[in-house]
Amino acid sequence: MKIKKTFQGVIPENKILNTESTSQTDTYSCNYINEKAKEIYSTEEQVIGTWVDGKPLYRKVINLTAPICEKDGTYVSKTYNISNNVDFAVIELGFIKDEYNQIQTFPYINNSGNCIKAFVDLNKKINLVHNINSYSSKEATVSVEYTKTTD
Repeated sequence: MKIKKTFQGVIPENKILNTESTSQTDTYSCNYINEKAKEIYSTEEQVIGTWVDGKPLYRKVINLTAPICEKDGTYVSKTYNISNNVDFAVIELGFIKDEYNQIQTFPYINNSGNCIKAFVDLNKKINLVHNINSYSSKEATVSVEYTKTTD
């Protein structure tokens, strides 16, 4: 999509010709461009763009619960499904509230060397791993971006 500068920034609404146009003469209102540029974070699967191989790129926010860790230093993990037919996936961001109700982003390593992290494994599943007792059963959130084998 190309954006054409118009006289004194005034764009009549009837000048929005085609939202999928490659024309270099179409004009768009600032409100339209601002709406298209918004980031969408949802627990529902969203198409957010195109990956480098031309496949649609999806984003979904997944709420997780940290597995129970009986003792600091002992690693525990829990696995979560992303979506059906995931081809490639990466965690864009992740966070958890600590024992002081402060938000910590992944990966997080404390002064004792204990940590919490999330990653996508070879089976295209999210793994939440930690070895910090105080994070047991805490709610966590990850935003994952992925492509599908069916596209």
